[in-house]
Amino acid sequence: MLEIAVEQVNNQSIMTTANVVTLNRPRTIHTIQTPLNPSLNASIVPGITQAQLSNQLGNNFNVIHPDSLIARPSWTAVHGQVYDISSFLSQHPGGDVIRLAAGRDASALIESYHSKESMKRVYSALTNKCHLIGPYIEGPPKASAAFAPRLSASQANNPAFFHTVQSRVDELLKSKGWDHHTFESVSVAESIITLLLYFVMVYYSCIQGSWLAAVVVGVLTGRMGFLMHTGNHCASSSSRVCNQLIGLFMNVIGSSHLIWQHEHQVAHHLDPNELEKDNDCAIGNPFIRMHPHLKHGKWQRFQHITVPIAISFGFVKWYFSDFAHFLKGYVGSVRFAVPIDQWCLLLAFKIVFTFIRVVCPIMYFSPFWAFLIIMTPLSVGAHYLENIFIVNHIQHGLVPATNAHWAVKQVMGTSNWGSRSILMNFISGGLNHQIEHHLFPAMNIYLYPFISEVVEKTCKEFDLPYNNYETFAEAYVDMISYLKAMGQESFTPQSFKSTLQLKNEARVPTKGVRVGTKKSS
Repeated sequence: MLEIAVEQVNNQSIMTTANVVTLNRPRTIHTIQTPLNPSLNASIVPGITQAQLSNQLGNNFNVIHPDSLIARPSWTAVHGQVYDISSFLSQHPGGDVIRLAAGRDASALIESYHSKESMKRVYSALTNKCHLIGPYIEGPPKASAAFAPRLSASQANNPAFFHTVQSRVDELLKSKGWDHHTFESVSVAESIITLLLYFVMVYYSCIQGSWLAAVVVGVLTGRMGFLMHTGNHCASSSSRVCNQLIGLFMNVIGSSHLIWQHEHQVAHHLDPNELEKDNDCAIGNPFIRMHPHLKHGKWQRFQHITVPIAISFGFVKWYFSDFAHFLKGYVGSVRFAVPIDQWCLLLAFKIVFTFIRVVCPIMYFSPFWAFLIIMTPLSVGAHYLENIFIVNHIQHGLVPATNAHWAVKQVMGTSNWGSRSILMNFISGGLNHQIEHHLFPAMNIYLYPFISEVVEKTCKEFDLPYNNYETFAEAYVDMISYLKAMGQESFTPQSFKSTLQLKNEARVPTKGVRVGTKKSS
């Protein structure tokens, strides 16, 4: 017998798996017991309705407690087919990151994390080491999709752009004798040095009381945020152990790598700037309006002032919200399993962080000085890390078409700054090349300046915008201006144009008539 979990979500039923990962809430979980029959189970995948479920199984099924799901096999959808990947989990070369694919359509995750050559091994593993369940049936679109742009039927979900840019990037790397993990020694060395410096500066700030050291701890906290971002994306090294250890830097600086993986690598990377999918769109809502399709509130009119202030407390929010996410088992639009080892890891790091970064300053210094030593690195680190992230997506015109191919969405929902600058690439942890990062998240960040020209050229060939600010300052000013505009009751997407849009108007169409389809020569 095979136990299949079904969640009641907004009057619909959708399959979930061992990792209990689905997209919407509120929800009530039930489990039905049915014979392991491929023809019977062919439609029991995310998006199936209650009527379809009844047609497949009838009304006679046993409801059992969902706790037994934790040890059950995991299912994932890849290019229209659902696979049970439980037998492959321990064999995956990239380690536990494969668990992010459980319970959802993982086509975009798989394509973006593998080179064209390694995709052959992916299909071989799916065919030979995983069990084919049946075809994938997509659920109905989100309500917010009614406001988002859509492509014509001929352009929708067209993979031509990605296949072209992937082939060209792989050819460029091959011509130089490189691969996706070239420069991994630089990334690993940087991670070790940064971690050592971090602990040294923490000692001088939290034990010796140096405020200057606290400022440096803040800068190093931001750097460790960039490094954990790279590690969790499997981009620091070809070694999965090394990537996992660097990914744990998120825990060292007071948060959780598990929460980050689901909120960033799943919710954000799969559907950037899509309301009700990308959690980043709803940060601070209803007090802050980060997306043009969110409802306006009068308290938002000063958000261009309040957002920079609120960023100062970003790490404080992460510190406490991790517990809530672990208890609920979901973060924003993404549900995830929390095994006991992850609880132990979270609590262990939180206890150590709290003792060193909070308790020690309180023990050794006056209340005022302790407050400075505690909050300075948190605020400096938050501004360094979050300001680099925010300018790449909170810009006008970065709302992708909901029915575009995943790679086209990445380009339509993202902007760069300082493209091809090796220095800016280092300072930003590779995130000034946000377009390249979203297309190739598992690529070592030090390769981005070298592939950006190929990516830009291919974008232009396919009538896709390659949004690139010359400097961070220009991107930041545009972001603040956009936040101010969205905070006004009179705002409409048509009433505002960024400086980058004005510059690009003559050479990049705001609505490409052949988006994602190559121009004919």
